[in-house]
Amino acid sequence: MPNSEDGRHLVIFQPSGSRGYVDKGISLKEASIALGVDIEGVCGEKAICGTCKVRVEEGDFEKYGVTSTRDNLSPMGPTERKFFNLQQEEQGYRLACQTRIIGDVVIFVPEESRMGKQIVRKEATDRHIEINPVIKKYYVELQKATLDNTLGDWERLCKKLEKMFGLTTLTIDYQVLLELQNIVREGDWKITVSVWHGKEVIKVEPGSVKTAYGLAVDVGTSTMAGYLCDLTDGKVITTASMMNPQVVYGEDVMSRISFTMTNPQGLEILNNAILDGLNGIIGEVSATAGIKRQDIVDMAIVGNTCMHHIFLNIDPKYIGRSPFPPALHHSMDLKARDWGLKITPEAVTGEKGGYPPCQVGCPAGVNGQDFLYLIAQRKFDEAFELVRMAIPFAGALGRVCTHPCETTCERADVDESLSIRSLHRFLADHALTTQKVKVTPIKKTKADKIAIIGAGPSGLSCAFELIKNGYPVTVFEAAAKPGGMMHYGIPEYRLPKQILDSEIGYIEDLGVEIRVNAPVKNLEDIFSQGYRAIYLGTGTSKSQKLDIPGEDADGIVYALDFLKKVNSGEKTVLGKKVVVIGGG
Repeated sequence: MPNSEDGRHLVIFQPSGSRGYVDKGISLKEASIALGVDIEGVCGEKAICGTCKVRVEEGDFEKYGVTSTRDNLSPMGPTERKFFNLQQEEQGYRLACQTRIIGDVVIFVPEESRMGKQIVRKEATDRHIEINPVIKKYYVELQKATLDNTLGDWERLCKKLEKMFGLTTLTIDYQVLLELQNIVREGDWKITVSVWHGKEVIKVEPGSVKTAYGLAVDVGTSTMAGYLCDLTDGKVITTASMMNPQVVYGEDVMSRISFTMTNPQGLEILNNAILDGLNGIIGEVSATAGIKRQDIVDMAIVGNTCMHHIFLNIDPKYIGRSPFPPALHHSMDLKARDWGLKITPEAVTGEKGGYPPCQVGCPAGVNGQDFLYLIAQRKFDEAFELVRMAIPFAGALGRVCTHPCETTCERADVDESLSIRSLHRFLADHALTTQKVKVTPIKKTKADKIAIIGAGPSGLSCAFELIKNGYPVTVFEAAAKPGGMMHYGIPEYRLPKQILDSEIGYIEDLGVEIRVNAPVKNLEDIFSQGYRAIYLGTGTSKSQKLDIPGEDADGIVYALDFLKKVNSGEKTVLGKKVVVIGGG
């Protein structure tokens, strides 16, 4: 069994199989370059783009003589954590550019993180065959139910299918039955029925649908290939291929059988890997063909005996021992949802390594799934800290944010979007009234001082990110109070000053210095004070003009000027009648 010697550790990258000893303390990204593994990364290893995602594989890898564990890598920091949700963290995802090597590891590089995408060619050949698909579509027009004819929709459909096509003793899939009445009425009693083996109705669609899609998949030990076909004429629509994700755990069948025998969750790990690969192929061919996953009504999968057992989740240990008997020689019929495949709508689960729509829609990149999960567990303090890892203004944004996250919330497909903005507000208000623990200042690990001009939301957010990364930060603000337009442009009833002051105070407690009444007139003066960089966050605090005659006459007051006076405590004199132009 190889040992790490002289401060060097064995790193194995899969699925390429590239491996070698590298110096302790270098990043996975640096190791990949040294070993000739091309991993995406466009931000210069600054943890900005998030494209260098990899997954740490855990367990004993006898073939390589290593035990791979997450403990052999540096801990995940807050900068890296913002790119992952809780599920992805549990699965072992990391950013290659931020992860340091401190022991032997096996690393899997997902397809989306590879610069040079692997091309696996398994061409389909044209052969003359009789087209007789196991699933066929039948279009029927049903008689509408009336008070004089209250026959059940399923019974009504059975009678029609028997009369028109001679189909008898049919059964219906339970999930299809749940939606049958809705679909019948959506199609105005005209529907297309997909029938499996002339026995079971597995799908009902409104209107007339003539095309049916099937997917054939060849699961090899090293590669996988899928062929999307039109079941009506046998034509191959498109193909997709990939390396078998199981190669991480062994490049031959005996290595994989050994992995299932020496690891308590070995079979589950290999089964999940093959299902991930199959789901990837399904998604790729569907996207290429411009169809939905559920348009695929039939799928045939073939593989060698070992692959057959693993993708059916059957323990393969006996086919690795003399006399090597398999569990079965015959094929099996399974429903996608029972097997974990993402074909039917009810089988859809969270994507590995992807971003939830709410996080994509949020300008600050807040992961709604994670903090909502913690709220559901009544872990309010943990949820609040999770939000504050991304933004320091949970209370302010919980009141004034335009909440684009709610527009993209997938819950709307069920009933209505979650009130994510209101939950931000709840967390901030809860913390304000319950948290009494003093904030620990962040240790300044960088020597370069950074100056920020403007203590508005932009400048303060920049200061927040810089102090988290260990930079000494000073914010110069010309006004008497920090906060910018959050303080001077938003009325008290919309954003209470107590909330805003508390959140700005949190940034100061972390170690940011804020100087008020400190206008900057010359940038050279700032550089001469030893600052190495300056961030300009002066904002856009001037009202938009209409460019019409008379807009500068006496009595004309612009909104931002008026709000600034009110929020500064200045006395404002208005006439008895006020006209407001603009309904914002």
